[in-house]
Amino acid sequence: MKRIAMLLVIATVVAGSAGQAVAAAKEPAVVHATAALAVVGGEIEQPKLVWLHPRTLKQLKRGSVKLADAHSSVFSPNASKIAVGSSAFGVRIVDIRRMKLVSSGTARRFGWDINPISWPTQRRLLALEWHQRLPGTRLVVIDPVSRRVLRRSPLDPPLLCWEVAGRDLVALSSPAEGIGPARLLVVDPDGATRSVSLDRIHAGGRTEGAEEDPTYRLASPGLAVDPVARRAYVVGQAPLLAEIDLESLAVTYRELVSFRSLAARTKVVTGWTRQATWLGDGRIAVAGAEYDRLRSTPSGLEVIDVRSGTSRVLEPRASMAVASQNLLLAAGGGRDGETEAESGMGISALSADGEVLWSALANQPVWWAQAAGGYAYVVGEEAYPQTVRVIDLATGSVRTLRGQLPLFVTR
Repeated sequence: MKRIAMLLVIATVVAGSAGQAVAAAKEPAVVHATAALAVVGGEIEQPKLVWLHPRTLKQLKRGSVKLADAHSSVFSPNASKIAVGSSAFGVRIVDIRRMKLVSSGTARRFGWDINPISWPTQRRLLALEWHQRLPGTRLVVIDPVSRRVLRRSPLDPPLLCWEVAGRDLVALSSPAEGIGPARLLVVDPDGATRSVSLDRIHAGGRTEGAEEDPTYRLASPGLAVDPVARRAYVVGQAPLLAEIDLESLAVTYRELVSFRSLAARTKVVTGWTRQATWLGDGRIAVAGAEYDRLRSTPSGLEVIDVRSGTSRVLEPRASMAVASQNLLLAAGGGRDGETEAESGMGISALSADGEVLWSALANQPVWWAQAAGGYAYVVGEEAYPQTVRVIDLATGSVRTLRGQLPLFVTR
């Protein structure tokens, strides 16, 4: 699931050292790529788009493209180009086969940030645009061939998260103010939008408590999309699943039957988030966290079978999940509200049937991970010198490299 507040931890890798080995239950079928596209730089040097060797993180001799203040990116329909957003240069399009900047400055406006979110056809590119000092978000429709802006439409409220279903963009939004029913939007390549309210699943945020000691209450559901059956699924905090037909926008709510109840961990919280990932074959992976002021607690990783309406908790300590090469990576971190001490589960790989294949990084907190080219990447424990842990998806073996974490560009 893609969100606006995307973490862009981008930099270069300088040197490497051996990491600890971990035992694997069995070796899954993993393809190790020879090159992976990534953004590096950003703190000391200007960010640039490069090809890296996925295991060593060494830059390959395939050229590079400077990106300025790069935001998130999307691939063209034939995956030969990517569109990257920038507050300074608008939308920039890069030919990744020749590693050449094709165009720059499209939709550029002073004081406005722009974030490409979907490239459904060769002549249509969708982006989100927002001002640094003004409220509200706009949906921008761009012809990337002529570099013309075809349409700007206000989005009120702004989008929480989005996925792609064929040529359509499927997005989730919350009320403009406070917490209330979430809304599902379906946006076609020309920017025409249809929407439906999800009355039983709430989203949004509001400030509560005394002015001198305010608390922000957050409700952030997860979104997954089956692009073949053209169904969207929205998961909230309760064991409730909303299924939306993307053609008719008919909504069906299903109470989930869990093989393992999470009710024992329920408490008065000041916020919650859920992340949903479509796994195929009628299954959705859901993970997230619950917050009580300075305390954060993983909500666990569960897999929902949308056909039977059942869910199965695979890892109660997980707060995030990443699907890659028929594996489900589970990771997690939590924070004690009194001492602010951190705890975690490291990172584990699970098979399609929920078997743990390997575990790495012991009980360390893992707040964010990414996967590319047959490897997973987690930032090192120490702030200085910075390190990156490169984890082989086939075995779980860990290799620690000095340097900052690149941002991999994947479809």
